[in-house]
Amino acid sequence: MTWLRSITRITSGLGIGFCFGVRSSLYLWLATGECWWDAGWSGLIHTHISDWWSIGVGGDQSIFTKRPASSHQRPTMFAKGVLLALLLSITSSSLDVGPNYAHPLEDLDKDLPFSQPVTFAHLPWERCLAQSHSTPLDIAILGFPYDTSTSYRPGARFGPRGIRAASSREKKGRSYNTVWGVDPFQEGGLSVLDCGDVPVTPFDAAHAFKQMEQGYRQVLWHNTSEGTPWERPRVLSLGGDHSIVLPILRSLKELYGPVSVIHLDSHLDTWDPYEGYTGIASEQSAITHGTFFWHASREGCISKGTSIHAGLRTKLFSPKDYTIDKEVVGFELIEAHEMDDIGVKGIVEKVRKTIGNTPAYLSIDIDGESHFRNEPSATDTLTSARPKHCPSHRYPGERRMDHQGGQEVYQGTRRDQTCGSRCGGGQSTL
Repeated sequence: MTWLRSITRITSGLGIGFCFGVRSSLYLWLATGECWWDAGWSGLIHTHISDWWSIGVGGDQSIFTKRPASSHQRPTMFAKGVLLALLLSITSSSLDVGPNYAHPLEDLDKDLPFSQPVTFAHLPWERCLAQSHSTPLDIAILGFPYDTSTSYRPGARFGPRGIRAASSREKKGRSYNTVWGVDPFQEGGLSVLDCGDVPVTPFDAAHAFKQMEQGYRQVLWHNTSEGTPWERPRVLSLGGDHSIVLPILRSLKELYGPVSVIHLDSHLDTWDPYEGYTGIASEQSAITHGTFFWHASREGCISKGTSIHAGLRTKLFSPKDYTIDKEVVGFELIEAHEMDDIGVKGIVEKVRKTIGNTPAYLSIDIDGESHFRNEPSATDTLTSARPKHCPSHRYPGERRMDHQGGQEVYQGTRRDQTCGSRCGGGQSTL
């Protein structure tokens, strides 16, 4: 027997049924069309919506391709209709608003700047850290809600949430950047996802650092899209206190070796924990938001002599701090007052000259911008890098740098535990 009759038949209006042919081929029919069998399509779903046109999935059958009659096709007609009625039926059946609604239906599946669950720039959210996650990932947004290693004001665990809220005005389709001449969310057809947060424990700092490194590694070693210009995903990390950079640099070292660091901050964060620091009671307690670069350098994560600070205006324990910063940790530095002396172009040229062609990691601390614009900081620093200089790291001349990572971090909340745009900083692998 060549054909079995349909086991399901919906004859009122437009319906759906199933046809079975020899070799157990399964075909989906809509009441506007017919079922047919093709030996080359065994086991695949197929739809024939009229005498001449068909919609197929897989094989050599194209969408809406004309099928001439052949000995392989033995159509059995179940119903006749028109394609327009079919499409209208599908649309209306998916929008059930109940009785007595007299207004035209519209598509409400849209985002406004202040609507929908909050993701970074309204990007799709996926659980990238799930073992089953396999969606190609080219650029990832990853949160690190951690503040256990801060020395003064906590609260940066709310930073990733605050940064996402502050990004609500950004969205795909309205993101063209006139300075760079690109749309970062649509350029090159990259897969850009918000991967949520690493679930970092607030109770055990040593274990938290293991969790952060594992989470970053999972994303860093994720599969990318076919044709992506890089082998591993680039990661924009949202902090979190600044110590999150240590597990990030440990992860990057395994892929790129020692990387250059561009560090925008009012503080050095290269302090030797055993030179003047108080409260150091264990090996783990020596890792703070002000000492992590010192540890990273000792572990071979930082490229010495090709890393640079910008925006420094901090107080020191003594001039020895600058000596340690340069000779032990390996940073060049630009103090905040130099911005008035050499200007934005001078800053960019100094940064480019320092890092050369080495892989670079960009680290931005919120107090690297302005104390007066961003009150909540884990450690306040009076005086300010002028607000007009904040965009200096976006100067087009930097485009030629080879960014392998980055983050924005900080900081605590003085008045508002929801943070909003006043919380947070970030790190990025870009």
